[in-house]
Amino acid sequence: MRRVLTGLACVTLLIVAGCAPRAEPPAPDQAAAAFAAPPPPPAAVRTDPASVKPEVPLRQATAEDVGLPLYPGAEEEHNQTTGAFERHATMSLRTGDSVAKVTAWYKAALADRAGMTVSDRSDNALMPTAVLTEQMPNGLRSLSILRDGDKTRIILVELRTGSGQAP
Repeated sequence: MRRVLTGLACVTLLIVAGCAPRAEPPAPDQAAAAFAAPPPPPAAVRTDPASVKPEVPLRQATAEDVGLPLYPGAEEEHNQTTGAFERHATMSLRTGDSVAKVTAWYKAALADRAGMTVSDRSDNALMPTAVLTEQMPNGLRSLSILRDGDKTRIILVELRTGSGQAP
C-alpha cells in the first residue's frame, strides 16, 4: 500500500508541475541589460616623461649632501633614484673593485665615526654585500655595497628627520 501511495504522489506532482502557468521570457532589452558588459575604463593618459617636472626641485647629490666620502676611482651614476631634495640625498657609484676591497676601504675611511654600525657579508660567495649605517641626531646615513654584474655598486644615502634640508 505504501508503494501505491508513493507512486500516486509522484504522478500527482508531475501533473501539477506540467499544468502550472509558464513564466514569460524577459523582453530582449531586459535580457541584454542583465548581461551587458560594464563600460570600458577611461583611456590612460600618456605623458611625455620629458615634460614632467618634479614637485620638489631635484639636483644631483654630492659627497657633501650624503656626508660620506666617495670611493676613489668610482664612476658616478645618475638616474631617477639619485639626487638631493628636501631631507634626502642619494648617490650611486660603480667600480670594478671587489665588494671586499670597497668594504675594507670604507671601514678604514669611516673608522673614526663612533655611531657607525657595519654588517659585512663581503665574503659571501653567492651574494657579497656590506651595509654601513651611521645614526645621527637628526637622521641617518647608509652606505650599501653590493655586486652588480661585473661591477660593484655603492649606494650612499642620507635621510634627515625634522625640518631642514640636506646640506
